[in-house]
Amino acid sequence: MCIRDRPYTDPIQRFTQISDWVLKILRLNHPDASQLAIAIENYSYGSKGQALFQIAENCGILKYRLAEQKYKYSVIVPSVVKKLATGKGNADKEMMYEQFCKDTKTDLKKLLDTTKAGNPVSDIVDSWYIAKAHYGRL
Repeated sequence: MCIRDRPYTDPIQRFTQISDWVLKILRLNHPDASQLAIAIENYSYGSKGQALFQIAENCGILKYRLAEQKYKYSVIVPSVVKKLATGKGNADKEMMYEQFCKDTKTDLKKLLDTTKAGNPVSDIVDSWYIAKAHYGRL
């Protein structure tokens, strides 16, 4: 069953299930926590309403559970990720996508059969540049 299809009764149970999934993937692929470099994008303060609180609660639970399991992580500000990718700290999804296509020679819209740079395309693009920014810090 896909993580997004698992039933939950409240947001905290949902966020715990998501962090369970992350920890499972980490343990399967990187059993030695000391050998892993994890990067998390910091909060986007442009988020509005309920979404901002859900992002904060979910990320807080994930960070707590990573620390509990001795995984170290770094937090990278979204504007730093955008500036690394495009030279502009306020780049939109389309600018990020266009730069990703140039940098990787990969057309995710075509691969994923979509016309939009929204999710999951923008999540993949952001993840690529978060990893690149994190690598540059190491």
